[in-house]
Amino acid sequence: MIDWAQLTESLIEWLLPLFPPFFGVLLAFAVERLWKRREESKEKQKFLKSIKKELETCSSRLDGKGRLMPTDMWNYGISSGSIRLLSFETKIALAKIYTAIQFYNYEAKRVRDVSILSATTKEKPRIPVDAIYEDKPIKILMTHPEFLHTLLSDNLRKNEKGLRDSINKLLKQNIWDC
Repeated sequence: MIDWAQLTESLIEWLLPLFPPFFGVLLAFAVERLWKRREESKEKQKFLKSIKKELETCSSRLDGKGRLMPTDMWNYGISSGSIRLLSFETKIALAKIYTAIQFYNYEAKRVRDVSILSATTKEKPRIPVDAIYEDKPIKILMTHPEFLHTLLSDNLRKNEKGLRDSINKLLKQNIWDC
């Protein structure tokens, strides 16, 4: 017959030396996880602070001059994986704004290209355009590149206000406080 008391005592004597290392390993995993969370929180704060500063710069640069907007921090966040630290809603909001900024940058580059083309063309003016000079309607003859530049510049300026409003609306949200 099995002596359960003696078996239990033998098992405890055998397992007892294993408890301190086991709990030590568990404690080490817990401390490592807490440290990792702390570091991720710091990284998230730095990343969001940088993104906010970049968006503030973008908003201030939307002044009707067709200047390119910076997207370095956003690109860094994607390539480094820092974007994984943000909530899904924050990622979507930032992605929408940065998509609009990248579209704006593309259009601004095309306006610059056409500007160079219109400045260097030797084409004779052909397109009559209605304009107002000193409150009087007049007709201006423009080359195709000049006309295209005027149209693209006007469209770019029209889009600036909406983009600036979108950026400022996002900057006012409470996603920046971690």
